[in-house]
Amino acid sequence: MERKLKGVTQPRMFDLNSLLKRIRIFANSRVGFVLKVIIASGLITYLLTSGKLRLETLVEASVSQRLILVYAFTFGALLAPAARWYFLLATQSIHLRFIDVIRITWIGYAASLFLPGAAGGDITRILMVTSKPECGAFRVASTIVMDRMLGLLSLFMLGSVSMLLMGHDSAVPWSFFGLMLLASLAATAIFVLLAFRRSRNLLLKVLPGRISDPLRLCIEGFLRAPGTMMLCFLLSGFSSFLTVGCFWAASGVTGNQVDLLVAWVTVPWIILANSIPLTPNGIGIAEFASSEIFRHFGSTSGAEIMILVRASHILLSLPGVLGILWPAKSAEELEDGGAPCSPVSQPQ
Repeated sequence: MERKLKGVTQPRMFDLNSLLKRIRIFANSRVGFVLKVIIASGLITYLLTSGKLRLETLVEASVSQRLILVYAFTFGALLAPAARWYFLLATQSIHLRFIDVIRITWIGYAASLFLPGAAGGDITRILMVTSKPECGAFRVASTIVMDRMLGLLSLFMLGSVSMLLMGHDSAVPWSFFGLMLLASLAATAIFVLLAFRRSRNLLLKVLPGRISDPLRLCIEGFLRAPGTMMLCFLLSGFSSFLTVGCFWAASGVTGNQVDLLVAWVTVPWIILANSIPLTPNGIGIAEFASSEIFRHFGSTSGAEIMILVRASHILLSLPGVLGILWPAKSAEELEDGGAPCSPVSQPQ
């Protein structure tokens, strides 16, 4: 749908700012928050009463090299995505200081402790960056989506490789292997289709012009920086390695050590379950998924492993609350004196 302004035909853009305001209102809804707490409490109660979550295992865990390793891996897994997002923002002509990107990322981590799933932290990051009027909400949102896609792609690709190295285990259904490979191929196919102009145009044609036009600009911004995108993918692989290492080290703390290849296969699904926006920070859902998935591989400490990982994540995310009180430099205070977000030409 088009509208004319002073004799010039311009495409009507999708009002993402309005959508973000509605999401923020819903996130702050008391009724929605209570329902999510009820769901999380119900899942945790089920795990406790069924014996799938044994808190005594965590209580008996003492400070050890493995526990220190859990926190070291977690810190690295939190820092690497901040670096990846910094470079993704640059592809959309959004130039923030690296320290400010870290601050906003950590505030997002802190917000995700109270908001539903991992999406709560993502929405917080979008709202903080788009507080600068020159930073388009669509461009910022595109970097968040790309950030998530790269993270999941690297996890599932490495998980698929691990599955092939393991070979087929009779205790694990073939459907588990198939889903892992299917998820990797589907994510790869999306990137390939968007990389070529003809297939990209075909995909965008099914969307309304007010969405497809700004989305096309964002995709072209990513494609104009192949070196940066490759660096972001390598950072995703490094972050995935640290995330899996965190679960592997946590299993050692519980006294039920899992094989590293098993951790590579199981963690992608647990991370995906934790992103489901049904409970605050995915609490309960990830513990249930971890318990059931690890059980397929002979480990009975799946829920305890997830709680240890979550505890390290919460503790290391708390500095994000202080980040709210640490004001970022304004555009005038930047070293180069330029605006943090450069304008992007509109589609003709």
